[in-house]
This record gives sequence, C-alpha cells and structure tokens, in this order.
Amino acid sequence: MAGLSEYAAREGPTPETTIKAVADLLHRAGVEAGEVGRIEKVRLSEYQSAYKDADGEAHILDLKAASVVLTPAWENGPEWPVVQPAAPITVKFAGTARKAPPAAEGMQRLLVLPDPQIGFRLGYDGDPEPFHDEAALAAAVTFARILKPDRIICLGDLLDLPAQGRFRQEPSFALCTQRAIDAAYEWLAALAAIAPMDLIEGNHDARLGNYVRDNAAASFGLKRANTPDSWPVMSISALLRLDELGITYHPGYPTGIVWICRNLAAVHGTKLKMSQVLSDETVCIVQGHTHKAAIEYRQRRTFDGPALMWAASPGCLCSVNGSVPGVNAGIDDRTGRSINRPQDWHQGVACISFDPDGIKMPIYEFAPIKNGELRWRDYIVEAK
Repeated sequence: MAGLSEYAAREGPTPETTIKAVADLLHRAGVEAGEVGRIEKVRLSEYQSAYKDADGEAHILDLKAASVVLTPAWENGPEWPVVQPAAPITVKFAGTARKAPPAAEGMQRLLVLPDPQIGFRLGYDGDPEPFHDEAALAAAVTFARILKPDRIICLGDLLDLPAQGRFRQEPSFALCTQRAIDAAYEWLAALAAIAPMDLIEGNHDARLGNYVRDNAAASFGLKRANTPDSWPVMSISALLRLDELGITYHPGYPTGIVWICRNLAAVHGTKLKMSQVLSDETVCIVQGHTHKAAIEYRQRRTFDGPALMWAASPGCLCSVNGSVPGVNAGIDDRTGRSINRPQDWHQGVACISFDPDGIKMPIYEFAPIKNGELRWRDYIVEAK
C-alpha cells in the first residue's frame, strides 16, 4: 500500500499490527488501496468495557479501536494525462529547398491543405496507429518550402477527435487526444514558419466544443483569468496555441468562410458534389470535407457578360487505407488495429494563383500525393 509505505517512511518503523489494523479498517469501509493518497495519522487504542447480563452478573470486555486520517489519491489531480495546450517548439528546417518559379505578374499563390484528420488509436500492444498520413503531411510541408506561397490555408478537419464524437467509441481512442494535439501543433508550426496561415473549423474540429457543451456545459467558454479577449481554454485555438503561431482561426462550422479575394473563397464545406457547391455560389470556391479530388466549372450570365467560375476539392491528407474511424472502417479484434481497406479517397493539395484585386479568374492546380510523393507540374516532392 503506497500510502502506508509513505507513512512508515515519514513516521519511522510501523508495527505489523498497525499495518493489519489499517488494512482491515479500509476493507470494512470499502476503500481500495489504490484510492489512498497519503496517510496523515493512525491511532490505535485498547480499552475495557463492562456490562451485566440478565442475571445481574458483571462481564468485562477487552476492546480495540482504530482510526485513520487520510487524503484521497485524486486530491492532487488525476493520474492519467489531461488535455492541455501543446508544448511550444522552435522550427528549424535542415538544408535548402528547390524554389518554384514565381507566380505570374500581378498574381499571388495560395497553398490549400485539405482534411488532415490528425488522430490516433492505441493497438493492444500500446503502439499508436495514426489516422493521418504522416508522409503526406511531411510532403505538404516540403512542397510549401518549394512553392513559397503568399498564403496557406487548411480547409478544416485538422483533428479527427473521435473520442469527442457522437459515434460508437473504440476503447483504443482513450488517452489519444493529447497526442493528436501535440502532433497537429508541430505540423502547423512548420507551416506557419513558411507563410501566413488560416485554419477553418471543420465538422471534426467542432466536436471538441460540442463535447464540452454536452458533457460539461458549466465549463463551456471558460477562459484564463483576466483575458476576456482570449479563446476558451478548451478550444482548438487555445490548445494549439494558434495565436502564438500567428495562425488565424475561423470558427463557426458550417458557416466559416475565408475570402481570399473578391472572386475566390475557401470553406470546409457540407456538400459532396462540386455541382451542388456551384449551385449556391457566384464565385470560385475551394472546399474540403469530401476527401475526393474534383473540380467543376460553370459559366453564368452577369451584367458585365459571361462569368466563368469553378468549385474544387483537393481531396485529403488523412490516411486512405481504412484507419480513419467511420462506417467503412473495421477493427481487428486480435490487435485492436484497423483492417487495411483502400478507400475511394484522394490525397493531395492544391496551388491556386489568384489576383488580389479579384479581377482575373483564379487558376487551380491539383497536386496529387501517393505514398508520400507529391507531384506538381514537373516537380516530384518527397516527404522529408
């Protein structure tokens, strides 16, 4: 018993009778040994008591008493790791990266990163299995160094957050949220060191706030003392230290939108077909959510003449082998890991050349990724 060992070390040798008395007392009280944090005081006493029976004969009883003053094991907080902000890091890139040709005169470049869904499950052997594709994420950072975009945007679902979702829970999700937050922070820190960055809230990112609302409503929106303009402590922005990284967070799924210029906007999205997206929009739109690479064009009649626009999705950066939790994912009961099953999802990123004044039509270029190898024009970019 850890608490009694600590008591003995503090008070000196402890007689066996004392150990037995404390153990018996805890057992009768229904207190498990693991629930005891620190034993403050132990008191044992012996005394006699007398009584008379029905015949008036006196009897003497030898009695013992024991009392223990203790503190519970949870007094100083839980033993398991709690979700907290990622530890800050300093980003240093090794070597130099090849430089892409500059954008056309008067145009700027936007690097678009879709749906990483960073997360983990723990197999029965204790090793983490990622939902995201670490090689694809690394290739995206290397490509950013080559492209040197004027701006970077992540279309949302940065985190998967299955433990905070409303679907069936796997025991393997336990204790993985902090690991996901730390991994996402490191990836964002590398990207933010290259260019100004925006992050849109996706439906998976929104799980955290919804979970707090549903399970700890009284704690929703709590902030650090005397910081009225800060993000709540249990928010994506606070846990990922986005303000420190200089990353602009756009909450409010599904309504969050980032206007890149007058004729180009980015959203996480709710629709699965680009034709459905174009039916609602009058500008070029890039969105995530679908995990499929697609683009569709439409020309509309306007006062100034025909206007060509498009809606596009650059796919995803998460795993496409069945490890992402969902209705099409299966778990091997022998290992606790996902069963490999290729999905009709497409890994990639996009480069968009846009006119800051919104006069020229944005030009969309899809850069597919396979096995950690990204292809853009004549460039072959590998994860480093």
